[in-house]
Amino acid sequence: MADPTYQYEQPAAPGNSGARAYPSGDGVREDEDRGFADLLRQLRDESTALFRQEIALAKTEIIEKAKTVARQAAMVAAGGVIALLGVVFVLWCVTGVIAWLLAALGVSAVWAAILAPLISGMLLLLTGGFLLMSGIEKLKTMKYTPEKTTQSLKEDKEWIQNKVA
Repeated sequence: MADPTYQYEQPAAPGNSGARAYPSGDGVREDEDRGFADLLRQLRDESTALFRQEIALAKTEIIEKAKTVARQAAMVAAGGVIALLGVVFVLWCVTGVIAWLLAALGVSAVWAAILAPLISGMLLLLTGGFLLMSGIEKLKTMKYTPEKTTQSLKEDKEWIQNKVA
């Protein structure tokens, strides 16, 4: 029997080297073992490339999100500073109103100028102290262990023990 005529095809996927010979008739493929190895090599190369692309995409997304978070954090900080300045001016106004009320009640201007900031400061200390003590009390009673995770781990342990036994 005569040797079948061979057609040469270029591989469609990148990473393969050279053309392969395939019989044009009903003959058996000559490089079947080499073709399987090439397919595995190609799979490995493409998987590696895909993994690297996914890592690069993840890095890009993380960097973009970090930049956004940084911008938003700067806005929060600026807002906090401006709000603090607003609170200072409101307290200054409240202190002036208290001084005016004390003067209207007949307290001398000197004593009104001394007592008004003192009264404002005491009100702030009481409010701040109440908030501080309330927060501390809630932190003391709070449970810090992840209860659902702990329960899930216990169930996993029991499941493993039942499988082993």
